[in-house]
Amino acid sequence: MSIGGFVLDNGRQVAGIKVGGVPIGEPDYIMKFMDNKATDVLSTVNTITNKLRDRHLQSLWTLIYYSLNARFLFWLQHCYPYFVHAAADRIDSAILQAACTCVDPQLAVDTIAQRRLRLPARMFGGGLRLQRGLAPAAFLGTLCKCLPMFVHRVVGDVAVPGFLPMLAQELGRGSFDEGNEDTRYHHLLETYLPVAIAFRNAWRDMQQEVGEVTDGPLALPVAAAGKGQSNLQKALTRQLETTLFQRLDVDIRALPPDDMRRCSWLNVDKFSTTWVSAWPDADAFLANAEFSEVTTFYFGLPSPACRPMVGQRVGTSRMVLDTYGNRLTTLPLPGDGWRTQNDAIKWKLSADMLDMHVRSSTEVYGLLAPLIPQIGRNRLDGEPRRKRQGLVPDFMVYERSQGMELPCFIELKTLHFGSSTYPLNLQSRCEAVARRAAGLHGEYCEKARSVDTSYCETLDGHVGPVLQKLLSYGHVRGVVFGAWAESSPDTERLLSQLARQGANAKWRQMGSNDPESAVGCLAWLLRRRWGLTALRECARLKLERLAYVGRGAAAADERRRASIAAHASRARFYNNARASFERRRR
Repeated sequence: MSIGGFVLDNGRQVAGIKVGGVPIGEPDYIMKFMDNKATDVLSTVNTITNKLRDRHLQSLWTLIYYSLNARFLFWLQHCYPYFVHAAADRIDSAILQAACTCVDPQLAVDTIAQRRLRLPARMFGGGLRLQRGLAPAAFLGTLCKCLPMFVHRVVGDVAVPGFLPMLAQELGRGSFDEGNEDTRYHHLLETYLPVAIAFRNAWRDMQQEVGEVTDGPLALPVAAAGKGQSNLQKALTRQLETTLFQRLDVDIRALPPDDMRRCSWLNVDKFSTTWVSAWPDADAFLANAEFSEVTTFYFGLPSPACRPMVGQRVGTSRMVLDTYGNRLTTLPLPGDGWRTQNDAIKWKLSADMLDMHVRSSTEVYGLLAPLIPQIGRNRLDGEPRRKRQGLVPDFMVYERSQGMELPCFIELKTLHFGSSTYPLNLQSRCEAVARRAAGLHGEYCEKARSVDTSYCETLDGHVGPVLQKLLSYGHVRGVVFGAWAESSPDTERLLSQLARQGANAKWRQMGSNDPESAVGCLAWLLRRRWGLTALRECARLKLERLAYVGRGAAAADERRRASIAAHASRARFYNNARASFERRRR
């Protein structure tokens, strides 16, 4: 216990004490105490922001998410909400400024993006909850956890002693006995003590926030607060955030169809949100430019990297760079950016399949070629390499089903934001990647039918050997990652398979009690790896292609390609000369 007071700006002395870090005393004393605590939190936020803003934005975001945004939670739980509102507003403003440093200054003026920022990641937000909005739930959650333990109560046939039985006159004898849950706080609320008034007001404010509800903790009267809840703060926060989510969903869907904030909202999923809570380790590291691109695109804000070049010509095309940099990812520009992006995700999935003890093959060459007659194969060998690889699945995975391992084909695709890939009339969440994945089986069947007709002399209307072999493996599954790293339903199926088989093989090594308890950990590990890989590669594709924007970019690219070709020619000449010299020496 710390006894003391404060001298206010007007010279008046206010008295109070601090018990367990919680201020008790005159209202002005408590307000001043909260103001000082807010100043301490702001100092910490500003210090960490200034130290990390130029070094690593993702590390700064991680500290904001896991530490800075929760530094005031103790006082939200233990002080009346009206005492913490002013301090909470100051902290919310500081956290927003720190988040703008990580993401982009545009976040400070976009109210839709700010509302998303305050939602949890499971609701496609940024996970930085408003301290002021959290105050009533935090206060009541703590109060309803403590009050039943103050007085004697009967649970079943067992008498449980309270550690402050002298409060029975205020709380009511038997109020917390089993069977009295509907009226447990009735006696307290009738006393009109300051704590009772704060209790009633906080419950009323939250009920007004959610409106008329028929389920959840706020559907109950204030006297029955906490009935049936083991964690009231969590239940209240979830109900309040569900209301905020529903209102935001209505407002975003009312935006114009081509508004990127609306497009982003409708095309993010669990993979898209992995960056929010991921630590910047080897699997989840994002450089500063990559982190800025990932976060601004997630919130539907303009690209920071593209901002200075908007309106300039892209490569040799007639298109100019847009505000969000989408044309950089959709136009056929020099280099091998699309394949590089696809391969980075493909080999990450391949490595995880091996790590989780899932039997698989990557880039399944030669599986269908033996079915083509030699004459047809000779003609096929004369076709371009790209065409010959058209029937090479990315993966063949053996899936365990009813004690058997059944092989199936999996095709990996990446989707970039454009008018053909993301039609503006889509309404369902992540519908674009689902549609792309659903069409892959038909595309493979058409390719197989074309090969049968062209090289196996199969008559129209008949099933040739290549198509028959393809169909024997069942439906071709599509693992499709979109512009926001959102993925198709078959990706969830593959992830579940890897998590289950990995848990069966690793649960003892992980220190789990059984395989079932290890599945969740491995599922999150895989989701984070795949989601961050897809997000990082999307950002890199955009950043690397900025070299083809602006006057002279095409000419500079030609010079680079000519230089590379000249270097390759000199290297071939040197290698051939060295090989000839070695042969003469022998």
